[in-house]
Amino acid sequence: MTVQDYAHFMQWGCAEGKRIAGALLGRLKEIVQRGPRAMGGDLAAGSAARHGARQKWPM
Repeated sequence: MTVQDYAHFMQWGCAEGKRIAGALLGRLKEIVQRGPRAMGGDLAAGSAARHGARQKWPM
C-alpha cells in the first residue's frame, strides 16, 4: 500500500481502509525500530529496496 492509497482510504472514510492503514502504520514503526527483518521474506526485501534501508539494515 502506498501513501496515496492510505490518503484515498482516509478521504473516503472507509473503516476497513482505516483498519488496514493503521495495521500498516504499526508495522512500519516496527520496521523503523527493528529493520526489514520485522517483516517476512519478499516484503522485507521490497520494503528495504523502496526505502533505501538495505544499507542501514543488511539482510
